[in-house]
Amino acid sequence: MVALARWGPDTLIPDLTPHALPGHRVTASRHEVIDPYIPVIVLAARTATALGVIAVATRRPRITAG
Repeated sequence: MVALARWGPDTLIPDLTPHALPGHRVTASRHEVIDPYIPVIVLAARTATALGVIAVATRRPRITAG
């Protein structure tokens, strides 16, 4: 990810800083992509997905009265 953010083409860099001046948008976006909060968000999404799959796989069947 760091290598792509530093040396990748401008078309692969998302516009994360629309408030920046037009000449600095790509540079500022490259800096934002490698900030540490991105891996935290990815880790949280993976954890949530794993917990959801585990919850569905281990749920107990509903007991019906009667």
